[in-house]
This record gives sequence, C-alpha cells and structure tokens, in this order.
Amino acid sequence: MQVIQQELVTGSRLQGLPVMRKVILFITTFWIIMYSNARMSDFVPSYKFVHLFPIPAFVRGVELALLVFLYLLSLTTKMNKRILLFNVSILAFIGLSILNLVWHGNLRGASIQDLYIRLAPLLFFAILVPASRADKKELRFFVQFFIGTLLLNILVSVFYQIPLHGDHEDHIPGIMEDAHAYCNYLLVFFIVLLYDYLRTKKLTSLALSLFFLVLTVFPRNEKAIGFTILVAGFLVLQHILKKTKGLFLKLAIVGTLLLAAGIGTFTLVKNRPDIWARADLAINYIGLENVGPIQAWPMAVNEIQSGPMPMLIGLGAGEYGWIAAGRDVSEGNGRKHSRQFDFEFTFGSVDNAGFMFRTNTWSSLLAEFGIIGTLLFLVPVWIMTKKVWKHQPENRLEANMRMAFLIILLLVVFQGFFTPYSNWSSPTLVFPMAYLAAYFHSTTKKELLENS
Repeated sequence: MQVIQQELVTGSRLQGLPVMRKVILFITTFWIIMYSNARMSDFVPSYKFVHLFPIPAFVRGVELALLVFLYLLSLTTKMNKRILLFNVSILAFIGLSILNLVWHGNLRGASIQDLYIRLAPLLFFAILVPASRADKKELRFFVQFFIGTLLLNILVSVFYQIPLHGDHEDHIPGIMEDAHAYCNYLLVFFIVLLYDYLRTKKLTSLALSLFFLVLTVFPRNEKAIGFTILVAGFLVLQHILKKTKGLFLKLAIVGTLLLAAGIGTFTLVKNRPDIWARADLAINYIGLENVGPIQAWPMAVNEIQSGPMPMLIGLGAGEYGWIAAGRDVSEGNGRKHSRQFDFEFTFGSVDNAGFMFRTNTWSSLLAEFGIIGTLLFLVPVWIMTKKVWKHQPENRLEANMRMAFLIILLLVVFQGFFTPYSNWSSPTLVFPMAYLAAYFHSTTKKELLENS
C-alpha cells in the first residue's frame, strides 16, 4: 500500500516504480478502445467481423470499483491539496446522493453504478493529478496510440464496412462502439490539426485536417459535425483578425466570411435536402418549442417541484432519465419518473431521434441530483477546465494537447444536450480528456523535489 501511495505522489519515472503509470496509461489507451469495441452490436452486419473484444458487462463495474479504490488512495497523498475544492465537491456529491437514495428507499446497484459513471472522468482526473507530469516518452506513446487507433478505424471503414455494407451512417463505426464515437475521433483530429496549421503553417497539418473532415461524411453525426465546423470557423476567424490591422478591414473580413458561409449553406441545402431532413422536420413540422432538447428542461424542473428537498437534492440517481432509468424502461419495469420516457427509449419508434429525446445528460443531472447536486458536479468540471484554459503552452505538443482537451470537452458538453447518455457515460472520450487535463494540473519534477 505504501509503495502504491508513493507511486501516486512521485510518479514512476522518479522512483523507478512504473506500475501505477502503466495501469493509468493502459486504462487511458488500450482499455477504453477494447471496451468501446466490446459494446458493438452483433446484430449489425458491418460490426461482426471487427467485434474483437466481447467483454462481459460486469467488467465495467470492476473498472469503476478500481477507480474508486485508486481515488480514495489518492486522497491520502499530500499532493491532492492542490485540488482540495475539487475533492470536497466530489465527496459531498457522493455523500449527498447516497443519503438521498437511502432516505427514499431507492438504494440499488443500478443507481450506484449510474452515480459513479457520472463521476468516472472526474475520479480519473483526481487520480492522475497527484502524480508527476508524464514524460516525453509517455506522451509520445499516448499520441501515437490514438493516431494508430484512428488509422485503424479508417482502414476498417474504408476497405471493409463501406465496400461490403454500403454507406449507412450508423453502420460505419470502424472498430468502435458506434459511428458517432468514430466520428468524434475524426472531429477531434480535424480541429487539433487545423489549430496546428494556424500556429505553424505546416501544410501537412492542413491537408490531414481536411482529410479527416471529409471522412466524417461516412460515420456522420450531423449535429457534432456542424458544431465542430463552427468551432473551426471561429479559430480561423480569430487567427485572421489577429493578423489584421484596422477596424474597417476586420469588419470587411467578418462580413465576407459570413456571406460566404451563408451562400455555402444555401447551396448545400438546395443540392442535398436529405442532409437537413431532421432539421426541416424539427423546424417546420414539430416546431422548435416542441423538440426534445427544448422540452427537456421544463420537464426536468417540473419533476423536482414537488417540494424543497427534490428541488435541492433531486429525485436520486437512476430515478429519472439516464442509464439506469433507460435500462429499467427497456426491461418494462421503469421507475415512477423514468416511465414517462417510454416513448423516447422505445427503439422501434419512428420518432426515436436525437431531437425528440425529452431527456438528456444535463437535464437528467438536474432532475436526479437537484440544484445542489448539479452545482457540486459542475464545480470539479470548472476546476479541471480553468487551469487548462489559462495555461500558456511551452511547445507545439502542449499547444495541441491543450486544444485536444478543449475540443473533446466542447463535443461532450454539446452532445449532452441532445441525447440521454452522450459521451459522458463512455470512457472513449472522457478518459483521454481527463488524462490531458491532469497533465496541465500535475506537479513538475522541480516541485516534487522541493516538496519531498
């Protein structure tokens, strides 16, 4: 136990004890891809050949138990003081949530699992922070691993899934759990390489960036792609304005780019109306005020207005519209509050689309944990993000890692407003996000020597 604790404090490179860093690196790389692959469905023809890791569902519970153990162990280290408020918020969130479940007689395995799946990225971050910064060798492996993972996805999708099974957006996942996960990886690399081009003017980065954007046409996730293109437009515009002198010229550039974007959008809508079918349905037939993401919030608030306690601490983990609630409904034994989402969780429904879900990751957070629980959850997310946002990169690698963290966070948060589970429940994106954030929070070797 003392060896592991010392490992958390000093890092494997200083003490010659690589066990903990190897475990952490394995979880952040190989494990999340293996687990993502394990979640592929055997009912889809294009999935069968590449479904390589049929990991039993209970293993996720083992993963969560390991994270909790390592987190509690990290609390015993001196270095966790730098994220004291972070840990206080996490522990208060856990304590309040469990007391709520016990008080209402709703304590069950599914609820506890829901609770810790919400916290898993934050726990992983807290485990990483007490360690020293990853050295160049580890960072090089981290980057090369995800480059290799993306290339493997591209090879599988381009040379196996598309030629044999056709271009169907939900059937082009590469080796990952679904097409949206694959698309998210393409979008992350698109933004990071575009950002790298803007900083370094390396044409190779620009070419690869555009190549990855083009590939998103196959595992298309329209909302995420549109959002990421807006982020890319903001980065390009910000770069141009920084290089431009004079207010009039800046306004002219902004006006020209907006006009070009408008013409491009109009042309695309005119020539490819199928791409905008869902948006057309939501705007012209359903009405924006009736779509799921808009209705989700008043519905969530309505569920916790029965008294001051539900408003403050919520209905309890697993009692509204997240993973445990969705599983209950699909099995025909939904809880009191989750039952109303039977319509959304019925996969045979023709209306089972992202804009129809009347519950999402963030509205269910409010309903299940109340105002206090939501604030306790958001405080650690804010602490994790703040230092990365303010960090001034020392080199090209740090700059790209910082941008990778920011775009992953933006994608996860954005998609969480549309779907019940989103990417926050899957380690595929959020564990690398936590790893990147921890790098910017971790102590340097100089600080470790001074504190030892």
